[in-house]
Amino acid sequence: MGKFDPMKYQDPADVVLRSPRYSGPESPDQYHARIRTLLEKRKDQVLYQLDDPSLTPPRRDSLVAQYRQIKADIESIRLDARESLCAELERKYA
Repeated sequence: MGKFDPMKYQDPADVVLRSPRYSGPESPDQYHARIRTLLEKRKDQVLYQLDDPSLTPPRRDSLVAQYRQIKADIESIRLDARESLCAELERKYA
């Protein structure tokens, strides 16, 4: 008798209990909403860091520039929500 291989055996009951890991492709609206949420979270992180009273002036200037860039990127999604733009922003902020 050979060695038991758990990969070859699947109980049909187990298949029912497992949830699907992939639910299908996102719709464009879901994709844009997910990217927008990512940018909003990043904007909130920057605003939280700007509240720190011990920030040095160069660090504060850097955070203000990041904040302005994130706001511009959010606005660009709102005005022109192309897939290529969203993919570029996802790579930039993910």
